[in-house]
Amino acid sequence: AGILFAMVVLVFFVAHRFANRAEKIQASLTDGVARMLEEDKPVKFDWTGPREVRELGDKLTTLSETHARNRGDLREYAAELERTNRYKSEFLANVSHELRTPLNSILLLSKLLASEEQALDDKHKQQAQVINKAGQDLLLLINDILDLSKIEAGRLDLHLREVTIADLLDDIHDLFKPIADEKGLVLLVESQPSAPETLLTDADKLAQILKNFMANAIKFTAQGQITLRLEHDASDSRTPVRISVTDTGIGIPEDKHELIFEAFQQADGSTSRRYGGTGLGLSICRNLADLLGGHLSLIHISEPTRLKTRSRMPSSA
Repeated sequence: AGILFAMVVLVFFVAHRFANRAEKIQASLTDGVARMLEEDKPVKFDWTGPREVRELGDKLTTLSETHARNRGDLREYAAELERTNRYKSEFLANVSHELRTPLNSILLLSKLLASEEQALDDKHKQQAQVINKAGQDLLLLINDILDLSKIEAGRLDLHLREVTIADLLDDIHDLFKPIADEKGLVLLVESQPSAPETLLTDADKLAQILKNFMANAIKFTAQGQITLRLEHDASDSRTPVRISVTDTGIGIPEDKHELIFEAFQQADGSTSRRYGGTGLGLSICRNLADLLGGHLSLIHISEPTRLKTRSRMPSSA
């Protein structure tokens, strides 16, 4: 009985010692991994005991050193990439700005040459008009690149003020009404009675978004109507304003809904060949909407060929 009791005590003592040792290893492992992930610094697992335990500690130490070295390289690469991207955006912004000065002179002189006051024959006037049209297209591209580079470089400033939304929509309507009439399209402006009357926003940036919507709607619509609508979205607790542009144009496939918001992207290659454009407009609009605290999305409505473009703007941004 005494020998049996001594053996039980010995087993209990050995088991307790192994349990304490296991708990210490577990605590050391947990603490070391946590410090390795949080601080990105190498951690040394200096364990004593059997050879297997020591080898495991050495391997974990090597892994920790490799992880810290890789994370350091990754941080340096990310910082270098950010600097490169900033330099690129600043370069584009500066170059785009400088290009507009000589281009404006070309536009002015080509328009003057194409005018009736100049003693040019029809062939030369047509050539001057081609120069003017090409210059206008180039100016639009430069302006788009300038806007996009400013947004990427974080140099686009917002000027917030209270804007009467109905007046802004009327201005957009008056601007595009002659273009819609020329194509035989019906242009409507609708306002939901419950929609807010004013919006704290940057009027120029919001107008730029709506002008892009309307220009695209008219460009891609051969017949039918275009509706610019102001609504109140009751599903949002912040009482946002929802501005939508609905057209009866060619529409956009659902698998292209996100693609067209990327820079230099359109629904397909034939779009740019047939309708022109750079594919920058909606990318700029989405960035502007984000800056204003809003959101852009595309949805199809009842008829498969009709597209509704929504711009949701919180009433305080």
